[in-house]
Amino acid sequence: MKKILGTILGLTLFCIALYVLMREIQRYGWSDIVQNLRNIDSAHLAVSMMFSTLCYLALTGYDTLAWKHFGHRLAYLRIAKASFVGYAFSHNLGFSLLTGAPVKYRIYSAWGIRAVDVAKVVAFTGFSLAIGFSTLMGLALILEPQTIATQLKLPVAGARPYGMLLVAAVATYLALSAFIKKPIRIKKLHISIPAPHIRAGQVIVSCSEWMFAAATLYVLFVPGLSIPYTAFLAIFISAYVAGFISQVPGGLGVFDTIVLISLKPIAPLPTIMAALLAYRVVYYIIPLICALALLGVHELFHRKNRPASA
Repeated sequence: MKKILGTILGLTLFCIALYVLMREIQRYGWSDIVQNLRNIDSAHLAVSMMFSTLCYLALTGYDTLAWKHFGHRLAYLRIAKASFVGYAFSHNLGFSLLTGAPVKYRIYSAWGIRAVDVAKVVAFTGFSLAIGFSTLMGLALILEPQTIATQLKLPVAGARPYGMLLVAAVATYLALSAFIKKPIRIKKLHISIPAPHIRAGQVIVSCSEWMFAAATLYVLFVPGLSIPYTAFLAIFISAYVAGFISQVPGGLGVFDTIVLISLKPIAPLPTIMAALLAYRVVYYIIPLICALALLGVHELFHRKNRPASA
């Protein structure tokens, strides 16, 4: 029942977002968008690709921290391969539990890793992602309450207190070890609190990943936006989370619509759409092509070295 409701919610969000997006585009025309795409020079694209690379590099940090926390010793290059391929697939196809997680398991299983252990890593990653969201969104609301409230159509009075609440939640998590020494038991589930250095790593890795992902899009706006990066970061995170909740592949339509509506007062629509299109190529399409090639090489090597009885 939950899966059906989730699917219905995702399709509803997608349809609403697509309607709003197409309505806005019809006011201008694709020719203006194509012209703005041509205005994005190679230097901006190169910097955007650099930030995208750094983002996927940061994503490997989630799995690295998770394996350390769960006591598994794996070479970083193995972790990086499974991590990159898994995230590239889940980013493009949506439904990360049905796409990225199985792809990760396919690679990890070659080294004797069990499905249940991969599931733990996926859960650890999801929680780490939320830590980064809370930290950066909280700081952004504290530092730029007026700008963010205006762009996201939020009440200005509640922006800074909400930001403080998010930061306080992260600070509480970081201080847990001083009060909780044993694993938390919820029925048959035992949840162990990560060591202090693992928790600190979660904050650093997650914040880095969010910041690099947002920068990948931010530098593609030509001319640049009139709002500071901190405010744009909050818009990006909000749009990304909405796209993730919808489970539409790549947040297509949902992510774009929120960015469009938020930035519409400060940038022409063709400029916004051109940046979004270039962003999808840099952050989604190119990594997916690389991931497909890497997975293909892995499969060939794995089959070649698999025992004849397997």
